[in-house]
Amino acid sequence: MERSSGVAFLSVFFPVFALMFSPVAAAEESASTSTAAASAQSAQDKTKSPLRKMLNMPDALTIGASASITSSKGQTDYDSRTYVVEASWTTTKNIISTYNQIQRSETGPQVLSDKKSSDNFWQYNFSQRYYLLSGYRYSTDEIQLVDKEHEVFLAPGFYPYRSQTCRLSTAAGALYLSQDYSETAILAGEDAHEESWRYGAYEAFDCALMGGVLSLSQSVIYSQNKDDSDDYRYRSMISAAVPMAYGLSVSVSYNVSYDNQPKFGVDKKQADLTTALSYKF
Repeated sequence: MERSSGVAFLSVFFPVFALMFSPVAAAEESASTSTAAASAQSAQDKTKSPLRKMLNMPDALTIGASASITSSKGQTDYDSRTYVVEASWTTTKNIISTYNQIQRSETGPQVLSDKKSSDNFWQYNFSQRYYLLSGYRYSTDEIQLVDKEHEVFLAPGFYPYRSQTCRLSTAAGALYLSQDYSETAILAGEDAHEESWRYGAYEAFDCALMGGVLSLSQSVIYSQNKDDSDDYRYRSMISAAVPMAYGLSVSVSYNVSYDNQPKFGVDKKQADLTTALSYKF
């Protein structure tokens, strides 16, 4: 469960003071509100992509693509080129998203991995506080020892904090992991196939600051084998994104992945610094 990507997770009560204002104050407030709304609409039109306006896309649907360069530090230092296509449909009750990426990692002339993955999520909000999160993740890498991975998870969650601009979400549940190994791994003594049931936990925070000029996000995904407490791993991410104009934005993210029982040839800990250029419409 990644990216964006993370992918992807509110009680605010506004008292009503309308009867306390005099007609003059109400008129001034109305004029101020109209001016603020016009300014907000102008800012929104500036950042909205021309393609979105041309296709008359509904506000609930968002589609994006990005290209990034990643510098990784671990047992082996390497650079990666990553290409992402994502889409999401967001309503009051439902959030459906897909995050698909191709990542090629290399050090000098040697190709370390050629990974393709797809993260798909569905979130159903029971209320402003509670939700149900489910997802399916598929990844493949013909160079790594773990050739294919499938993850299916289901987790109830809630928002400890949620406002119009920021939210903190958590979830905990069950995760099924299936792994198919490459011929090289099988010759080295690995089983052709391995599967396990795991405990899963998720935490994420995202916030739009300065009227949306800066977006911050952070997430942690943790899983542990229910039959082996020493078999656990996690992925964490923190990122900052700055929208430019007409759907374009730049972002910087720092990602850490850790596997307490990695397979032969796989780093136990890997840290990535990624710079990306994105276009969303």
